[in-house]
Order: sequence, then C-alpha cells, then structure tokens
Amino acid sequence: MRVSIKNWLTDLLREVKLDNNANSKPLMHFQLAMFKRVVVCVSLCILLLIGYFTSTQTITTVISLCIGLVLFIGCYLLAKHKDTKLGTSAFLITATVMTCYFMWRYEGLFDEAVLAFPGFLIFAVLISSVRLAIGLFVFVAINMLCIGLVNEYGLHTHAVGVSNLNSAIVLIIILLMVTLSVYLAAVSIHKLLAELGSENYKVKQSKKEIIRLQNHDPLTGLPNRVLAQSLFADRIKIGAREGFETSLLFVDLDNFKTVNDTYGHAAGDEVLKCVAKRLSRSLRETDAAFRLGGDEFVVLAMHEHNTSKPNHSALAEKLLNVISQPISLENHQVVLTVSIGISIAPRDASNFSQLYQKADLAMYATKEAGRNSYHYFTESMNSDSSRQLTILQALRRALANDEFKLHFQSTQNMKTGEICSAEALLRWEHPELGSIGPAEFIPIAEQSGNIEAIGNWVLDEAVKACKHWHKMGFSGLRVAVNVSAIQFNRGNFVEKVKRALDKHQLEGKFLVLELTESMLFDMQNKLHDNIAAITNLNVKLALDDFGTGFSNLAYLHKSRIDILKIDRSFVSQIEQSSEDLAIVETIIAMAKNLNMEVIAEGVESDTIANSLCAMNCQLGQGFLWSKALNNEDFIKLLSRNNNE
Repeated sequence: MRVSIKNWLTDLLREVKLDNNANSKPLMHFQLAMFKRVVVCVSLCILLLIGYFTSTQTITTVISLCIGLVLFIGCYLLAKHKDTKLGTSAFLITATVMTCYFMWRYEGLFDEAVLAFPGFLIFAVLISSVRLAIGLFVFVAINMLCIGLVNEYGLHTHAVGVSNLNSAIVLIIILLMVTLSVYLAAVSIHKLLAELGSENYKVKQSKKEIIRLQNHDPLTGLPNRVLAQSLFADRIKIGAREGFETSLLFVDLDNFKTVNDTYGHAAGDEVLKCVAKRLSRSLRETDAAFRLGGDEFVVLAMHEHNTSKPNHSALAEKLLNVISQPISLENHQVVLTVSIGISIAPRDASNFSQLYQKADLAMYATKEAGRNSYHYFTESMNSDSSRQLTILQALRRALANDEFKLHFQSTQNMKTGEICSAEALLRWEHPELGSIGPAEFIPIAEQSGNIEAIGNWVLDEAVKACKHWHKMGFSGLRVAVNVSAIQFNRGNFVEKVKRALDKHQLEGKFLVLELTESMLFDMQNKLHDNIAAITNLNVKLALDDFGTGFSNLAYLHKSRIDILKIDRSFVSQIEQSSEDLAIVETIIAMAKNLNMEVIAEGVESDTIANSLCAMNCQLGQGFLWSKALNNEDFIKLLSRNNNE
C-alpha cells in the first residue's frame, strides 16, 4: 500500500514535467520534512523512555537510549546538510539495530521493542527507499529467527517478563511513537499532495495559456493564422453541406507606417487594438476576425450565395465605415482608412493559403486604385501576379546579363533650341519578355530590394556618359538621374554619388538628381541631411512631375530644390484648358521668384513651346525636339544641334 502511494507521488511529480533536477528536489524536500518530524517524534519518545528508565534505575538502558538519541540527531544533520537519502537510511538502520539489541538484551521475541519494527518499515518506504525497507525486513526476520533458534536449542534463554505497569508504560510510549510518527507522515503526505495538486493546476493553466498564446495574437487578443486555417476548414465543410459561401476579407490599414513614425510604436499598438475591437464588434456571431501580423487583418464570413447583390460587399462597406471613424490618441485624433481585398470559397479556392493569397492580390489592386475601398479577386490579378514574379526573378539576373541600357532625352533652351542637359532613362530589353517599361519593373525592384543596385548602376553609367560628352566638346552639358526614395535614404548614398563623380572626374555641378514630391512630403531628418550633403557637392536637385503631389513652393525653397519639372499632364493641356494654363503660368512665376529653374515636360508642339516661351519658361523637354535615344544616337543629336 505504502509502495503504491510513493509511486503515485512520483508519477504526480513526473506529470508536472519537471526536469531531472527539479523532479528530485520536491521529493527530497518532502522526505527531509517528513524525516524531521519522525526524528522529533522518536526523540521525544526516547526522552520519555530515558526519564522513565532513570526513575526505575535501569542505567544500561538509559545509556543505550542516550547513545541512540545522539545517533538519531547526527543522522538528521547528515540528511539536512549532506545527503538526505544517506541520512534517512542511517537513521532507519540505527533504529533497527537498536531495537534488535533491546530484543537480545531483554525479552527476545516478546520484548516491547518489537512493536517499533512496522513503523520503521513504513518510514523506510516513505522517507528512503523500497530496497532499504526490504533489506530491513530481511534483517529483522533473520534476527527473529536467530532469537527463536537460540531459545529453542537452549543456547540462550530470554526470560519473559510478567505483565505489569512498567511493561504497559513502555508499550504505550512505543505505540505513541509509532502512531505519532505515522500521523506526522500522513500530514506530510497530505501537504505534499495539496502542493502537487496546486502545482498541477498551475501547470494545466499554463498549458491552456500557452495554447491560447499559440493561437492568438498577444497584442490584440484576436485569433491568429493557426485558428484561421482551422476555422476555414470547418466553414468549407459546412458550406458544402448547407450551400453557403465563405468569404475571406483581407483588411490592410492605409499609411499605418506614418502613424508609427509620427506618434511612436506605442501609439501604433493602441491603434491596432482599437481596430481589432471595431472589427470584432462589427461582425455577426458566425463571422470571425483574425490578425495575421503587422497591420494586416483577416475576416472570415459565411453568406448565402447571392449573385444579384453579394453580401460580402455589404460587410466590406460596413468595415470601411467603422474603421474610418476617428481614433483618439492622447491629445491627437487619427483617422485611418483601409484597403480590402475579397476572395470567395469555393469559387476562387478551397484552400486557405490560396484563398488568402488571392485576397491579398485583390487588396493590392485596391491600393493601386486609390485605397479606402475594396476589390474582388479576378483571374487577371493572378496573371499580373505571375508576371510580377517572372519579372522579379529576371531582375536578379538583369544587371549581371547586361540587359539594362541607358537612353537620354534632351532638355532644350526654349528660345535658342540649344541642348542644355539630358535626362538618363533606364530601358530593359529582356531576351524572352521583350521590352519592359520602367513603370512596370521599378516598383517591383523597390519592393524586392533590387532598386539600390540598379540605381547605383544608373548613376555610375550616367556620370560616365556625361564625362564622355565633355571630352567630345560638349563641355556645358548636364545629366539628370532619377533617384528612388529607398536609394536616397540609404546612409551611404552621398558617398556613392561622390565616388561616381570622383571615379569619372566630373564636377558636381554637371549632375542633377531628380526626386519626387512624395519624397519631400514624407521627409525625415535623414533625407534633410542627405540633401544638405548633396548640395555641398554642388550637385543640383530637381523635383520631377511637379504639381501632382502635395508640395508647396515655400517648402521647396527650404529643401534647397534647384529645378522644378512641371508635369506633362499640365503642359500638354495648356491649349485646351484655361485652368491648366493658369497653373503652369503660376508655377513658372513663383519658381522664378524663388530663383529656381523650370523645365516643362511633355512639350510636343510648337504652339505649346511658344506659349511656354511667352510665360518666360526657360527650358523644355519633349518629343518636339527628341525622344529618348541611346548614347550613340544622342551624341549624333548633340552634333547636329551644335552645327545648327
């Protein structure tokens, strides 16, 4: 019975899943605590016996008990400070030997000390080991057999005492020792069981929490991808049986990075938690919202099939309205919009990963269409995605395979027709895909991280070409290079510009770097620092496609912009639109007052050129003079222009 109790306790400790060291420590602590109680109990009983036998003048017994008491205390100290198992084993062996000694000395098999043996065997199981208990049992059995044999054959005869008050008192003290020790052992066991039960409960709660954390987003508390996949699998089964559709709405916050950059990541976390709550409150009980990371959320909803007015649209419109409500952040209010992509199972896919991917494509279509709206997935998006992947893979080999070429489009003096500069335009001729326009591959290069290597190549080739023109006698010519925001914000961009100029021995004043309005609108300290360092190299800065973004001229002046390029969408319409004419005229006049050069893009007729001249626009660029040419043809154009 006691063996099974100990095994049960050991199993409980294993169930807590402690390591080997941790598994032994609680059991050792339990054994030591129980041992302490047993030693105290036995010591008190021995003191009672010493006191009793002292009064009866049994000196030998008193001395034996005193020696035993000292040995017991020594065993406890050994268990506490050195080795618990060794100390408890020494105690039990000492107690057993002492008991056998008293049997041999006094009444043999009828001695009162025999009553202590069951207690010792119980304690051996509980506070030491089953092996020791068996050993003690064998030792006691042999001892009893020996006593029986010597008495039977007359080798030694133990006198049997009469039953009197003395023997009754000794029996009571021994029974008290055994009973009290067993009681204290039971108290220790109950306490250990209570502690293990509490620990086991904590472990179970911890397991539940670990499972919850594995399946939920720690910031918003929403389920994550793991649960989304599981729930989707269930919805597909129900939908197939009941005739329902399952829609996946990919919800992405617009311009969330701006919130983080402006108010800090702590504020961004609050925004995410607020959006999560709004999503959850906007859904039916049968719908579910998930956070898959960053500012990306997913909603799974079941709807009856309705071709005339899909229910998915109503849900998307509701989410657009709810999330766009102002969010309070301390002393500020943030208004966010979202872009939503919708894919429907089983129409678009029956697999969660595929359905998610298609909703993602639809979401990007929403971004490209202006954001704050929603789009359904279409197969054309899949085709576009496949082409983008093909282009991405080809981009990584394009530089090494020498597939990129630079073309140059001239910028003319509007009055004299003289070529003043040339804009370097990147062209990509892929051996299989054919000609791929910059508008298609540049965004892919920016997203994939290839833009820096491509931009560095363009910068070096453009500076090299410009120096070559100077050596041919076109010494006043400038070259303009378009710069990506990613490329410009790199910490070593200025060094690369300086390295290219030094490498080809070109003065900085002959290089123009063309930036976009969005780069200035999102300007950070690093961008300010880079602009300052660029201007220290005497390199000119131009703002490309001006008029289509958010900049104002006063802000441009502070940003040290030297040249404005008026967007072709305004220039091409000045003959038909009085509003565009007024815009162009105003830009030219204000730029002049700020000592900036103005280049009109998209000049394609003499009439437009004459109108621009009348507005005192100095420079123009467009098909009126030349399309973009390779370097060899551009040099021929320079020669013809000089001869004229």
